[in-house]
Amino acid sequence: MNSDAFSACAYAAYPGGPFDPLGLSKDPAAFEDFKTKEIKNGRLAMLAMIGFIAQYKATGKGPIDNLFDHLASPFNTTFCDNGVSVPFF
Repeated sequence: MNSDAFSACAYAAYPGGPFDPLGLSKDPAAFEDFKTKEIKNGRLAMLAMIGFIAQYKATGKGPIDNLFDHLASPFNTTFCDNGVSVPFF
């Protein structure tokens, strides 16, 4: 495989190349800070997806349905009601 063929594609898609319409990569220190924040944001999003999956496994409903159930009856529909989140209640 020729790595030169892929380097042009990686440059085109990575911020700082043509995919930087606002010029956010001009300052190298700020650019490194933005990259760090983007990685942290991605990790937080992955953790949130694990929470959505765990919520579905515990209740059999998605997060929006659970939100609507909780808003309809906030004192009776809580995380303690499903028998999985807090098994001793």
